[in-house]
Amino acid sequence: MRLLLVEDDPMIAETVQDAMRSEGHAVDWASDGRAAELSLGNAVYELVLLDLGLPKQDGIEVLKRYRKAGGTSPVLILTARDALTDRVQGLDAGADDYLVKPFELDELAARVRALGRRRVGQAAPLYVHGTLMLDPSAHTVSLDGQAVDLLPREFALLSALMETPAPASPCCWRILSTTRFVIRRGAVPSMCGCRAVAAA
Repeated sequence: MRLLLVEDDPMIAETVQDAMRSEGHAVDWASDGRAAELSLGNAVYELVLLDLGLPKQDGIEVLKRYRKAGGTSPVLILTARDALTDRVQGLDAGADDYLVKPFELDELAARVRALGRRRVGQAAPLYVHGTLMLDPSAHTVSLDGQAVDLLPREFALLSALMETPAPASPCCWRILSTTRFVIRRGAVPSMCGCRAVAAA
């Protein structure tokens, strides 16, 4: 899945991003409320991990505005606010789940998987670029009708590349080979940079 993490603490953000990427997810990070709104307005995410105590705009306000604008992706609140009133407010504002900090990464991963399963009954998009096809729900990739085995990080990067397509390229293999190249060199550049490379 492609996730948006909204978290102002860089250390927590890095830890959560690493954990989610190890599960095979692609993760974008927004460090304040306004950046989160911008990201939600410019991309489609399958899940949002949302802190509440954010600079510039509170997480509850981000959530309310997202739902008011028609946003339907599941939202999992991650916050230190543990009072019952805070939980009720978050869920009533449109959150699908609520997890109090500090939390175990295994529990976070399990909750993300559970929210992902709830979407199985919904129509999930297939990403197609020529003869290259990626199914985010089934976690499969095929090229020219043949299954392609990818490592979790390779799948996450390829998914991010195909979810926000670059201009059409005559060679689908180029996108796939670029994905493997940047992963196996051990340096994953920004998503924008990857798309530029894939389209070149």
